[in-house]
This record gives sequence, C-alpha cells and structure tokens, in this order.
Amino acid sequence: MMASVLKYTEKEKQGLIDALQSNEKELLDGDGHTLYSAKYYLDRGVPESLVVPFWNWNEAGEGKHSIFVDGESVEGVYGINNLEWLYQMAFVLGATGYNTYHGRGTQARAIAEAIAESLPTNSHIVDGVRKEIQNNG
Repeated sequence: MMASVLKYTEKEKQGLIDALQSNEKELLDGDGHTLYSAKYYLDRGVPESLVVPFWNWNEAGEGKHSIFVDGESVEGVYGINNLEWLYQMAFVLGATGYNTYHGRGTQARAIAEAIAESLPTNSHIVDGVRKEIQNNG
C-alpha cells in the first residue's frame, strides 16, 4: 500500500502539528537516509497512528545500501525510513512546493522546509499546552 492513501483524522493531524511545533528541529532534521525507531517519533509526541504504519523491516544491501548499528554492519533492522516518513507527513499537512528529483538528503531538506512552512502560525505549544496567539492588529 502506498503511504499517501492512508487517511487521518483532524485529531491525528492536530497531534502531528503539536508534535512538530514542540520538536520541529528534531522531527524535521532528517537526512533522508536514517532509519529511526518508532520510539524516536513517539517520544516527541507524534501520534501512534502516524508512526506505526511506517515501522518496517529494512533489509541491508551492499556498499552504500549497508546498514550499520553501533558501527557494525547488520543484515537489516526494524525502523522508519526518514524520507518516507517526511513524504507522508507532508501529505498529511498538505505541504507542497518541494522538488523530488534530487538525492535523498536534498529531498528530505526540501520536504522538511515545506512542512515547516505549512505549520499554522496562529497557535503554538508552550509547556505541552496549545496556546492560541491573539492578533492585536
């Protein structure tokens, strides 16, 4: 199943927005190559329903397709592909305007920028609580 056919509720979307506003630097700092644990995203407040579908076995290959854990080459690992996750989060948030024809790292940076630009500016999270920003002008 392609990730973009997954459907999410407004509550799940708001949960993602909250997580991104609280942990934007960590959640949008991927390189397009890294395989993150589900715990990495869950610990940063991403709703479980936006994490679990991407938790997969990743088979290692040879050369640049090798996977290393603690400096040792392994046959594979369970993890979440950073670039795939970024693409899906961009889809969930309706982020557009990024190029997809460069290398994985360039794609990840472009998608992360588009996601950051798509975040609402009228609310933010302070100490775990959403605070609405009042426009006085």
